[in-house]
Amino acid sequence: MKLGEPMACPVSVAPEAADISFAKPGAPVLAGLRRIDRGSTSHGFQSFELKAVETQIAKTLVLDDRPAKPALDFVSHGSMKTNRACANASINAPTCDARAPEDPPVVDTPWRTPQLRRMASMRGAMRRLRNLVLGPTPEPGVVPKTWFRQFLPADPVIIDCGAHEGYDTQEFSRLFPNGRIHSFEPLPSVFERLRQRNGSSPNVRLYPLALGDREGTATFHVSGGTPDRPASDVNQSSSLLPPQETLRLHPHIRFEQTIEVPVATLDGWAEREGVSRVDLLWLDMQGFEGQFLAASPRMLKGVRVIHSEVHRIPNYSGSILYPELTAWLKERGFVLVREEIPWDDGGNAVFAQPEFIPSGGIRS
Repeated sequence: MKLGEPMACPVSVAPEAADISFAKPGAPVLAGLRRIDRGSTSHGFQSFELKAVETQIAKTLVLDDRPAKPALDFVSHGSMKTNRACANASINAPTCDARAPEDPPVVDTPWRTPQLRRMASMRGAMRRLRNLVLGPTPEPGVVPKTWFRQFLPADPVIIDCGAHEGYDTQEFSRLFPNGRIHSFEPLPSVFERLRQRNGSSPNVRLYPLALGDREGTATFHVSGGTPDRPASDVNQSSSLLPPQETLRLHPHIRFEQTIEVPVATLDGWAEREGVSRVDLLWLDMQGFEGQFLAASPRMLKGVRVIHSEVHRIPNYSGSILYPELTAWLKERGFVLVREEIPWDDGGNAVFAQPEFIPSGGIRS
């Protein structure tokens, strides 16, 4: 679409359409959204009806600086807040002229023009809306959390070990509103961000300690980086184990500090907190997964499924490698049901007790 050409207003949203797209002259702005009804999504919606979304999509375009007739704000999601498009035209009209007579001409800095800035904002709004409804596209090495529903009850007890800033905790909280999520993060500065993100969630409990192989305290190796890398990019490599190959593979990550942190075993913590069962272990412990699991045989017996970071090489000194972890868990009744390992040094793997695997087979 060229600057200054009429832009189509949305006519309707076809539930069977498969994507959100940009308008061509004379065509609807929205190709539509495919209809979904999948219970609680990772964003916390239950039996999400796209009928309401169709209405809201029609309010997401702002194409000029003219005052809107009464502007209807789209629901706030993060920083996204957009207004109704072509407010002077009927929503059922096939097209409308969105040009403003005072629009400036294209100059050498086109992204400074109001119309093009709003077009860029519209693209971002549409992308965020798609993620809101359909869920974000999984990153390499990531197992979608909705996939775990087939193994879990409606009210699962989930342990997020190495919760970092709490994104996984937040997803589980929304996906399983009747569940209970216990999240552990020993690094004080990171725990504060975990608390800010999840502290008000009624089904989440937060603990500023590390789960490990003993009761008491332990040395925690804190990862840092260079000034050009955000702290959140590098502090998630902190571990109860000293670094080894990760120093060579990720030279932008440095380990220049150690601190003493409180530590507990899963068995000891569960006894003190009165937790009788754990359905899902979500482990991101930077190589310490083996020692942690071995220290809590009582609670491990009742676990349905384990999602664990796995290592092909010793990124950390003393870490258990992927084949060894698989064999160790097999001896205790767990079978490997999925692996996502896109990197040379490792990835993530899922292990489950056979009795909790769906009788009709595991869905992809």
